[in-house]
Amino acid sequence: MIKEKLVVELSNFLKSLITVSDWNEAVLNVELQPGVLGMNGSVMFDNGKKESLRTRPNEKIINAIWQLHLLTSTENNVKWNRLRIVINNGLELETEYIWDQEWQDKIDKENRKIKEKNPDYKLPKWSWE
Repeated sequence: MIKEKLVVELSNFLKSLITVSDWNEAVLNVELQPGVLGMNGSVMFDNGKKESLRTRPNEKIINAIWQLHLLTSTENNVKWNRLRIVINNGLELETEYIWDQEWQDKIDKENRKIKEKNPDYKLPKWSWE
């Protein structure tokens, strides 16, 4: 129930970013690392044109993403570091939780380099670690 409310909150955020009427599909992409969140969005038009959406999440949206991550990764044992939310113009919602191992390996490698230079650096950890 809480998970569904968080997804609805994120989809409402995505809908609020759409300022045109002739859109076909809108996408919100979220990238997560422990303590770091990135986000971008886009809207596709009927003619195939794609336009970026301005995505400046407020604290409520940021907290919703972290809560959703914590709920889905601990309760369902679903690891994800990318989230994709798609809404079509009929307002049908699709949510995809993605684990990008290649990207994670790059991040982990960079974190190890920092740790080698600074032994006091605490390596970031996921909630399931």
